[in-house]
Amino acid sequence: MLALDSLSLPFVRSQLHRLPVFDQLIEQGSLRQLSSSADFASESVWASFCLGAHPGMHGHYFPFQWDARAMSFRRPVRGRWAQHFRFEPFWFDLARKGFKVVVLDVFDIGCQTNAPCIQIVNWSHQVSASAFSNPPELLPEMRSRFGYRPIGKEVSLPKGRRQCNVIRDSLLRAVKAKADAIIWLAQTQDWQIPARGDVRTS
Repeated sequence: MLALDSLSLPFVRSQLHRLPVFDQLIEQGSLRQLSSSADFASESVWASFCLGAHPGMHGHYFPFQWDARAMSFRRPVRGRWAQHFRFEPFWFDLARKGFKVVVLDVFDIGCQTNAPCIQIVNWSHQVSASAFSNPPELLPEMRSRFGYRPIGKEVSLPKGRRQCNVIRDSLLRAVKAKADAIIWLAQTQDWQIPARGDVRTS
């Protein structure tokens, strides 16, 4: 499964002549327009997906959230404050049931170094938080094969045409690096797709 964050479906449809894989998926697959809690809480989507629950269960609402004790806004992924927002994603339960799970760069799950599965977080992702993996030796091997952080870092400020072209080129390289990493993981790690009904959230 691949997750594409902030993808514009109207743009994809207007460019299907350049996107044969999307063309095939839309033509032969099942396309549904889903609603989500992002309509009122922008940071809640990925945590809700990973936990299988609404924002009231995991507390992730916005990129910066109000800390009443400190009387200030804080990022949920920083320091002790992050402990209030920690949860176990649904694939931990699958792994404990014996399913072979491999996860790469899923957003907003916090530091989970005791994952019961193969997991690499923040290797080449939009978030600039520290990367980690389980087992720990997997991250250095991925970096040696496919780069330290192929997606690079980017500041949300207006840019000129030249800067936009540089970002475009770096993103294309990052996409190839991630695709190569996914293929390598699929070829070197044991994994399986659970049958319908195997996923249960509490």
